[in-house]
Amino acid sequence: MTILAALAALTACQPEAIPPSPAALAETPVETAVETETALGEENEGAVLIIVGNLFDEIEYIAYTRELGEAGYRVLFGSETLGTIQSEHTHRANWPIEVEVDVALADVVVTDYDAIILMGDFDLTAFPWDHPEAAAEIDRIMQEAVEANIIVGATWEGVTSLAHSGVIEGMEVTAPPGTCAEVLPHYGVTCTSATPVLRNGRILTARDHPYCWMFVETLIEMLQEG
Repeated sequence: MTILAALAALTACQPEAIPPSPAALAETPVETAVETETALGEENEGAVLIIVGNLFDEIEYIAYTRELGEAGYRVLFGSETLGTIQSEHTHRANWPIEVEVDVALADVVVTDYDAIILMGDFDLTAFPWDHPEAAAEIDRIMQEAVEANIIVGATWEGVTSLAHSGVIEGMEVTAPPGTCAEVLPHYGVTCTSATPVLRNGRILTARDHPYCWMFVETLIEMLQEG
């Protein structure tokens, strides 16, 4: 199965549906997936920066690159350093998606982007205290973006890094139940897991992977609002 056929099959998914198993796409070579997804937005004028580390969710990757690309936005990836990052299913033969990082966090200029999103992972965005230098850069990026009235958002465990930056202190967001109960209260953030996607002005959060489609749909609406 080619990546284009796999993406076409995903079109039938409802925003809140549980995404298909990565095993269904296991025949897709890593290089083909990355090259095809990146190409979707190459000619677009607007740009969205996705900040993420290793062990990200491949369904979120597909949702963001495909939907934002089709809506007319380039999708770029920022991480701790330049190089390659991988999706979380590293134990599956031929499956882990490898993404070349477009920009190191220290080099991010927020005004280059229409929106900056912290994509959930089991590494950088989930555990900012394990990456103090990168966390400081993420804090800077989020603070400068909010000050410049640029859309910011986070999905899944990426909400932890959004809270760490201080930009959602005193606000209500959505996140996984464990994050709501054990992490976000320490940052002065009100959290609910009852809402799949929650918008608060120019800030957008999503609870978990199955809601990434709804998250991207709302993000595109926000981008089109200007």
